[in-house]
Amino acid sequence: MNRVLSTIAISAVLGMLPMSGAVLFMDDFSADSGALAKTSLVNWNVLNGTNVDIGDFGALCSAGASTCVDTQGSGGTPSGDIETKSSFALSSGFNYTFSYTANNTAASTVRIRIGSALDTLVPAVDGSYSIPFVATAQSATIRITDQGPGDNVGVYLGHISLSADPVTGAVPEPSTFVLFAAGIVGLITVRKTRQLN
Repeated sequence: MNRVLSTIAISAVLGMLPMSGAVLFMDDFSADSGALAKTSLVNWNVLNGTNVDIGDFGALCSAGASTCVDTQGSGGTPSGDIETKSSFALSSGFNYTFSYTANNTAASTVRIRIGSALDTLVPAVDGSYSIPFVATAQSATIRITDQGPGDNVGVYLGHISLSADPVTGAVPEPSTFVLFAAGIVGLITVRKTRQLN
């Protein structure tokens, strides 16, 4: 029993320590079956009556991606508007990086929003990108909205990821101190219980 309590207390303390380079989200769209005019994706909701194309578009999927999303679907409302099904707990005291690869055969742009921490218009340029940003404590989703022009040829996105790194010398939030203290108290309790037995 004491070993179990000790393991739980140690896990609680370790769980409070920030992890370096933690990946919060990653998607290369390989879990999605390739098709045109998709309105349902594995990791994303397709919003506002829009659609996107998913597939192996060869050289259009940049940086060696085997599958990517064309942010302008086929027919209907072509300018895609997708948002992650999962939300992510962003904390102050961390540097975040949103990364992706893009290939653009037209003059399209996309708007990327991650909660209130990041809202940026991505220009029509090919390549691999990393957008660093700092967040306040919040729950956030990733939303990517094609900005047109609506010609059924959007930005081909792949290798999307969101990662976090602790800010050097950052002061933890008060809630982190409380949880850390609870873990220490748990360790002390387990130790005293062992000494009494």
